[in-house]
Amino acid sequence: MSDKKQKDKNLQWIDKNTFQLSISLKKEELKNAYDEAIKHIASEIKIDGFRKGKAPKDIVEKNTDKDKIYQEALQKILPKAYLEKIKELDLKPIINPKFQITSAQEGNDWEVIATAAQKPEIDLFDYKEKIKEVNAKVKIWTPNKETQPDKEGENKEQGVNKQKENQIQKILDTLLSVVKIEIPSIITEQELNRRMSGLFDQLQSMGLTPQAYAESKGTTIEYIRKNISKQIEDNYKIEFALEEIAEKEKIKVEKEELEKISKGQPVDQHYLSHLLRQQKTIEYLSNL
Repeated sequence: MSDKKQKDKNLQWIDKNTFQLSISLKKEELKNAYDEAIKHIASEIKIDGFRKGKAPKDIVEKNTDKDKIYQEALQKILPKAYLEKIKELDLKPIINPKFQITSAQEGNDWEVIATAAQKPEIDLFDYKEKIKEVNAKVKIWTPNKETQPDKEGENKEQGVNKQKENQIQKILDTLLSVVKIEIPSIITEQELNRRMSGLFDQLQSMGLTPQAYAESKGTTIEYIRKNISKQIEDNYKIEFALEEIAEKEKIKVEKEELEKISKGQPVDQHYLSHLLRQQKTIEYLSNL
């Protein structure tokens, strides 16, 4: 960690990779953003006695929830202030920040705390040697003695595919056991909350309570949370490990490869490139 990151009084580290950044929003900036927000709202709102977008500022202000005005004002200046601060401190967050307003008095500067996380440090150790051991133990598929001649080709293909799936799973399990990565808790917590919310919504649509669902599975909600949290952490560890290996081994995705797969269809090029790079990295590991 750089001296600049260590010494800045507005920066605190919650753990090795999670930070809290104090941001001060000057009252002049807030006033300007507030006025701009009113102008924008005025152009959208219809107030009795005035044509749309023609109501005076004071009338618009009286007919609009002040929280809504400030929310729009913050959307204009807070992201910019955050980006300027992380650039100044050379921070490289990998998730969107969680903002918390700690001081918000009209006519004064506002204070905001942004919480986010950087990419964790990754130690690959001797992953190559361990994965070579895994690959060496993969058995070559041979047809069963009872295999019918006309089905031998089909069975062989199924056997090879099963073997490949088994090999990939063992490679990923090996990465989990060998590679050392401390996943920032804020990342797993955000994903856990999203998944649990989705599960509860699904249960509600089925007329089930979380407690009833847990009991039907012979477990508890707390155990379900822990199990999902472990899955999330393992998934992120594999993601980061594969990304680190791809960087070290200079595994890239060319533009032509993306065009061949997308076939001119509108797709998320960044996401597609990410998936393809992962696939190529796993293939690289399979051939060690």
